[in-house]
Amino acid sequence: MKLKAEQLDSHLDKGLSPVYMLTGDEPLLMQECADQIRSQARKRGFGDREVFHVESGFNWEQVLASANSLSLFAEQKLLDVRLSGKPNDQGSKALLEYASRPPQDTVLLLTLPKLDSSAMKAKWVNAIEQAGVLIQIWPMDAQGLPRWLAQRAKQKGLRLTTAAVEVLAQRVEGNLLAAMQELDMLALVSDGAEIDDEQILDLVGNHARHDVYDLCRVAFSGDWPATLRILSHLRQDGAEPTLMLWALTRELRDLLQLLRLQRDGMNFDNACRQARIFPQQRQIPLRKAAQRSRPALLMALLRQAQQLDVFSKTGQTALFWTELELWLSHLTGHPLPLPFYRQ
Repeated sequence: MKLKAEQLDSHLDKGLSPVYMLTGDEPLLMQECADQIRSQARKRGFGDREVFHVESGFNWEQVLASANSLSLFAEQKLLDVRLSGKPNDQGSKALLEYASRPPQDTVLLLTLPKLDSSAMKAKWVNAIEQAGVLIQIWPMDAQGLPRWLAQRAKQKGLRLTTAAVEVLAQRVEGNLLAAMQELDMLALVSDGAEIDDEQILDLVGNHARHDVYDLCRVAFSGDWPATLRILSHLRQDGAEPTLMLWALTRELRDLLQLLRLQRDGMNFDNACRQARIFPQQRQIPLRKAAQRSRPALLMALLRQAQQLDVFSKTGQTALFWTELELWLSHLTGHPLPLPFYRQ
């Protein structure tokens, strides 16, 4: 069955399923869901836990063998399998076999990054969903963050005004780990009193600090509002244009290489391995860009990057930032008028 993360508590109160699969790119929420399952397993007598880190060359027979072997120390066990991407053919077959006949007295917990839509249609994913529980964890969007902060604040006994929640959301800017740290701090200093927006401004650090790699991530992901916001922060912080162009054009060249490999019949994951593009967090924005971008546009962007480099090296700073904003608008798929590109 499919569940939302917020439904996991009530589900676990009723008992454990034989298989759980958590997939997503929000570290805090992934960790919390996994911890809930582990904690409930311990309470229900699953005293033996084996952890498997799935990397290149991993032998999936280890998981199957462990599932079918009796523990010397406990009658029930939790198999904690942590993947850095979707499983290979051997792994897919092993998981399909496992889900078709889950062993008694064993719980399998799979955690892995967000899978694309085609991977979610795989037979092994469907088998996991039929045998147990599938939870997809999505990044917190700008609309959902204030509501999430208000809920977490209430859990910690904090009383925040609506304006305080809004300011806190702006300060942490989607960084849920930072948000939890700030809520813990506020719980210590508030002493039960209501906290307003002015106090948030005084007490909470600004976590909206970005580097060029953040710019690459949101731009190639196609998030135009976040791209504009981070670009503004980088400009205010005096970011080095040469470094920015180097990072952006490196990703652009890698994206073009991935598209060439895909055109030759290779799937995205194999193309990343062929092009040696790691880790998974770097592949995610490139995957999104590959799905929406045309090579002709990317080649035009690559050529225009040379002109941007000239602007940066000849002291035309204002023109550089203006043209870079236009350049990024096309990269994100939200084009503003650009003179150098004609369809």
